[in-house]
Amino acid sequence: MKLYGASLLQWQRWRTLAAQDLLPIVTDPSAIPDYDPRKDGKMPSFMQAGRFTGLSGWPSYVRTTEDLDRWSADRRLSIGVQCRNLRFIDLDIPDEAAAVKVQDFVGDQLDAELPLRYRDGTGSSALVYRIADSPAVLGKGVIRLANSGGKIEFLGDGQQILVDGYHPRGVIKWDALPAGAESIPVFAMQKIADLFAALAARFGDAAAAKNWRYDKAALIRDSSVKPGEDAFAAYLHEQGLVLDTAEDGKLYIECPFCKELDGTTEVSKTSAVYMPEGYNGVATGGWRCMKERHDSTLTDLQAKVGYLSTMFPAIDEQGAKDVYTANSRPRFEVAKNGRIQPHLKNIIDAFRWDAGIGYKVYYDSFLDTVLLLDHGTGGTKVMQDEDIMRLREALIIKGFDPSVGDAEVRRVVHYVAKDNQLDSALDWAQQFDWDKRDRFTEFTEKCLQIETTAYHRAVAEYIWTALAGRVLEPGIQADMVPVFVGAQGQQKTKLIRTLVPHEQMFQEISLIGLAFREAELARQLRGVLTVEWSELKGINTSEAEVIKSWVTRKKETWTPKYKEYATDALRRFVVFGTSNHHQFLTDPTGSRRYLPVTITTNGIDLDWLDRNRDQLWAQGVAQFRRSGIAWQQAQALAVEHNSRYVKWDVWRHPVQQWLAAQAANGVLAHSMTRLLAETVGLTAARQKPVDVYRMRDLMHMLGWRENENGLWFSNDLV
Repeated sequence: MKLYGASLLQWQRWRTLAAQDLLPIVTDPSAIPDYDPRKDGKMPSFMQAGRFTGLSGWPSYVRTTEDLDRWSADRRLSIGVQCRNLRFIDLDIPDEAAAVKVQDFVGDQLDAELPLRYRDGTGSSALVYRIADSPAVLGKGVIRLANSGGKIEFLGDGQQILVDGYHPRGVIKWDALPAGAESIPVFAMQKIADLFAALAARFGDAAAAKNWRYDKAALIRDSSVKPGEDAFAAYLHEQGLVLDTAEDGKLYIECPFCKELDGTTEVSKTSAVYMPEGYNGVATGGWRCMKERHDSTLTDLQAKVGYLSTMFPAIDEQGAKDVYTANSRPRFEVAKNGRIQPHLKNIIDAFRWDAGIGYKVYYDSFLDTVLLLDHGTGGTKVMQDEDIMRLREALIIKGFDPSVGDAEVRRVVHYVAKDNQLDSALDWAQQFDWDKRDRFTEFTEKCLQIETTAYHRAVAEYIWTALAGRVLEPGIQADMVPVFVGAQGQQKTKLIRTLVPHEQMFQEISLIGLAFREAELARQLRGVLTVEWSELKGINTSEAEVIKSWVTRKKETWTPKYKEYATDALRRFVVFGTSNHHQFLTDPTGSRRYLPVTITTNGIDLDWLDRNRDQLWAQGVAQFRRSGIAWQQAQALAVEHNSRYVKWDVWRHPVQQWLAAQAANGVLAHSMTRLLAETVGLTAARQKPVDVYRMRDLMHMLGWRENENGLWFSNDLV
């Protein structure tokens, strides 16, 4: 008798691995009405009174022992696992050879063998792993492969996958599946995020590239972070947008994006959830739409519900470039029916008419976006898609023909807004008068709580003049990277975030897979003043040169939404690095671009920084206007200072000893073949290109150079 479900032995194995995350899936074709193997036998379901029934509310279903006993006794049910403790990489790749390449690549990147679910004759497979520090929000990450070769899916929170039982196209098999969950490999979330980027760079279709949506701020949890006052949570309550509050503190809210997509006013309590600051030990807030039908970020949500308007000062209409104004009604061209004709000139005149349609549009060059001023309320907000409809409605109310279209309104809005330009970052930075008190030294002693050496003072001057310079002169050269070094939990990320007045002006990034995602990163960094290059990921990899080029860049190139042509955006941000490790530099003479500062066990006084930030900016602005970015002293002192942060190759000591002995005998030039053979025992027959590159890098670090004949000499002799 053919088995159309999982065996009792299979159920027992998975009850040991993931009892609280198991789901039943009816896979017996005879039990499913109008069975279609392409879509049936995949969703949580069971048999009730002999009839096929979907498992209602399965994403939040609480399994009981009785449930598991009943499911495991029914041979028509296969086994599904909901992603919570166990995580899955689903390889939807038809070609078996292509799938094997991906599987091998994953193993190499993680330096581990993951349990593999597979079927003979197809590349469709899955890998299972665990995350040590799961983010508060983890959506599904999808990489579409080049040449329509399938896709790789990193399944997100609550998603389910068939793991054992019946499949209509072959027997489900497992390789290296352990007896207990504790034996399944576990990784830091950053390691998995880097794997995703590496897979995208190696196998992905660049034209279909999409980010993996997860709460990056939650990658490293800090047990000292406690729930506190969350301004956005308070705003959601004030606006009546909170549907319910869970016992653990998260807020159930309506997803405005799904509501817009559905065109309905129906509200579901569980359509979206907001995790306030401090939830689950995460310093920043995060949100998740349960339906996962869009890739909207927290900033997108805040803009959608009108919260971002609170970060903008009220627009001073006299302060903006306001060339085209009209205080009286324009002479519109009118049709025979009395309606204003909806052609381009009439629409432009309407938006230049100050007292006309009730709104005025501005272009914020810092945010690279259009702001909308409502004359009725005096409020300012980032213009969203639905505002185009609102402006179109205002035109019709003022007498325009109803045929006036969204596309024409959108084009005119962007055109007129460019005539009313402002720079919100510049306006903010210039509003403070410096009180002439030198706070740069205080920044090192009171905020960073370290000794003010000449080097530390120089780094402080660079930080604040570079921040001011990038605001006052967009795109000015500011390619040195201050790096805060210290143990996990020392609030290095919070420090970089607190350098700026609004959290939206800070962004944490990873530069792994940079060549694949430069355009996306450019969009992500608009409206940002401080960037954290977390853990300096990629600094010592094959991508180092690409990263170096990106760090030294003065502008970004990207194509805005609804635009056909690319635009250049001069950089407004300064890049900061963070590292938990003290040895991260590989070139003691060529690393003057990096400015490491070690955070001691004294910690960081963020309250002091918050109180003094405005005056630190004011001092930075004053010093920048007087003498530009203060980079010279920092770069000069970094040469000696950085030697303590160098990550030396283990070949260093035997090579140095051999070179010294050779010099004592008067031998001052050496071939690469001899170096490898006599210092580390690699004979000519065993020498590989990777060994040559490694020795070449070490010799450069030791101050040696290669001449045109391939012989190595000390710099002192060149």
